[in-house]
Amino acid sequence: MRSEEFEAFGAELKQLCASLGKPYTDPLAQAYWRALRDIPLDEVQANVERILLNATKDTRFPRPAQLRTTPPAPRDAIDPKMREIEERAIRNLEELRQKDPAAWIKQVAAAKGDDCNAIRLHQQFGVRLWYDLKDRCWRV
Repeated sequence: MRSEEFEAFGAELKQLCASLGKPYTDPLAQAYWRALRDIPLDEVQANVERILLNATKDTRFPRPAQLRTTPPAPRDAIDPKMREIEERAIRNLEELRQKDPAAWIKQVAAAKGDDCNAIRLHQQFGVRLWYDLKDRCWRV
């Protein structure tokens, strides 16, 4: 899916939530987007329709895997050139966070919003926090 399709994707999740009795939240939409962003929106829409048409009173809210037909791409399938560019961007952001935290917060907030996990973790742990590029997670 393309980033401009997030709103339409969110509408699909809202339909599922309304039909299956689950509250819609932004973190839910972001988590499902993260898990499904590698497939076309029409695939998600088709699976949402299938679930809604076949739903009974016992139907539970689907996991992301139930909204995809195409298996997820293996992590190694990512273009090595793209991975290099991504890692360079992460290193540059981490360097900025260490040297000028205020500028880092401003840049991350502009891209991700003020309420992102990276900013909360930075505010909680400060300079003890670092980004583990190999495992792609924050460490203290």
